[in-house]
Amino acid sequence: MKPRCRDVNVLPGKLEAMKRRYPSKRTVAVLAGALIGDDDEDYAEKKGVKSMQHLPTAKTAPCTVSVGFSPSATSTPPQH
Repeated sequence: MKPRCRDVNVLPGKLEAMKRRYPSKRTVAVLAGALIGDDDEDYAEKKGVKSMQHLPTAKTAPCTVSVGFSPSATSTPPQH
């Protein structure tokens, strides 16, 4: 799956919900995926959404795409 501009459009609403749920935490909207196109990345940046591209490695393959939030900018990814 490849994230698109339409995925970016839902993030501001989800970000606000996370801010209400975790008011003492710093929340950041992140568009993450293995294949994020330049247009989609530029669109996310214009909307104030961070983007993070994950390239598959021997440890992470098969790679999955997640579009969502991290309640903390310092949270660690789940161990496989």
